[in-house]
Amino acid sequence: DKWFISGGALLNFNSQFGKELYPGIDISFFTLKGLTVYSSVNKSLRFPTFTEMYLNTSTVKADPYLLPEKAVNYEIGIKAYFNWINLTSSIFYKKTTDAIDKVKRPELSTPTMENINKINMAGIEILTQLNFAQKINNPKIWFQKVNVNYAFLKSDKNEHGFQSFYTLNFLSHKFGASTFYKLSENIAASIIYTFKKREGTYQWDANSTIEAYKAVHLLDTRISYEKKMFKVFIDVNNLLDYQYFEFGFVEQPGRWISGGVKLSF
Repeated sequence: DKWFISGGALLNFNSQFGKELYPGIDISFFTLKGLTVYSSVNKSLRFPTFTEMYLNTSTVKADPYLLPEKAVNYEIGIKAYFNWINLTSSIFYKKTTDAIDKVKRPELSTPTMENINKINMAGIEILTQLNFAQKINNPKIWFQKVNVNYAFLKSDKNEHGFQSFYTLNFLSHKFGASTFYKLSENIAASIIYTFKKREGTYQWDANSTIEAYKAVHLLDTRISYEKKMFKVFIDVNNLLDYQYFEFGFVEQPGRWISGGVKLSF
């Protein structure tokens, strides 16, 4: 009654890359009421796509000799559900060989598709929910609940002498905090803060200087009105109109207002 174990395996045959076994196992142990300890080990595979192997454009040069990307993932964590407090925390480690990446080297005018071998990544993730309405058993209180999450990721390889578009361009820190409110019987609201710190660098073109990503602070909000089967809501993303970039020179939207109507039958 306290153990749960599941496992599986993929035996893959490929005329170009041969055959290999990719197993995985997940184990959970229910220690106390509401508390679970779990762990998993999984081996994964990603074949290069047609685009990555054969499509040559002004922005990328393909490589027909790319190798499949292989990874072994390890994770251990806990899940706790105690009345009004929910907590999930995990530590993970990923060992990748022949990672498929788009790489820009200073001596080349066009980025190329390449395999980057032996990348080790490790990190932690924590998610917490505090449900105050459930704690005092009053679904009508104005301050309903708080969600807090944090993730940290570290790699043993960095960009030295080249720019990585995918593999080494990742969020090393991500923090989020969400608060939920009940303003009246039919009106609800939420405010979400997100902090992101991205590893890697970018440049506008071959003649521009290489720049590091700056930290990003975002604020989103939603207000909704709901009655019986009818719900209408308005979202405002990037409320402070923060200017930031993801994956190189791709500028993200500024203040973005949207809305919708939902009918339930």
